[in-house]
Amino acid sequence: MKSRFLLRSLAGLAAASASPLSFAAAGSGSVGGVLLKLPLLIGAAIGAHLLISLAAKWLVGVTSPLATGEEEAVRYQRSVYGTAERETLEIVILVLVSGLLMWLGATFAPSWVGAVGAGLVVAAVVLDMMRWERAAASANFVWFQRGLKRKVHQIAIENIRDVAVHEEEVEGFTVLHGKNNRICRVHLKMQDKHIVALPRTDAPRGLDGVEALANHVRARLLLLGERKSIERAERDSDLAPLAAEPTLTPEERAMRHELKRLRRKARDGQAPEVERRGTPQTEPDADH
Repeated sequence: MKSRFLLRSLAGLAAASASPLSFAAAGSGSVGGVLLKLPLLIGAAIGAHLLISLAAKWLVGVTSPLATGEEEAVRYQRSVYGTAERETLEIVILVLVSGLLMWLGATFAPSWVGAVGAGLVVAAVVLDMMRWERAAASANFVWFQRGLKRKVHQIAIENIRDVAVHEEEVEGFTVLHGKNNRICRVHLKMQDKHIVALPRTDAPRGLDGVEALANHVRARLLLLGERKSIERAERDSDLAPLAAEPTLTPEERAMRHELKRLRRKARDGQAPEVERRGTPQTEPDADH
């Protein structure tokens, strides 16, 4: 039926003075019906890519998390449709082309063209996974990875000096925001003043996840700082008596001992005996 429709359409186009309207009207569907399939099939391609990629990322996150030996406390990942970067734009273009091919296969072109379009959705998912950027934090480490098959980077939180969330306007095009794009990421300033930048993501939709990871690192740094202060205070208190105790002479030790004895008597309510010198003794009055 579709091949017969295509032959009639081509014959009408070659007959002369055939407009796009007469070309589309040659088949059983109207112009509106044919054109309506285009956004529907592109949307179907986007939806299929989102569902398959989210399921694949969830499965990988469960079976192969970034953190090893510790449980992930917070995490975030780069948004494909909201982050203005060349790597994400190429994935989106592949999905859009797949939707276009499926529309051609469902309208004018042979059906195998639509099958190629469906295959491109799978290819877009594979490319998305190969370029998947994610970050996570556990109790003692920060982890991030740029691509599923690439190295997982591990940073000890105790080696971090400061943490900040960096947000900026960027040029480019995204399906979600057009040309008005903002990205955000976490910057980790190390003890050697080297800055490690974690993966970027869409600021309007991913800022909460980025802030959650940054706040987790801040809380851990504060806890580590308090622990170090307590350990330092305990260490100083153990060394203080040895360092502060002076070498006393026997006379000084006797004076200190006597001073302690007088303080104990005063605390117990016993007034110390004071020898009065130079005070004349008076005789009692004989008349009394």
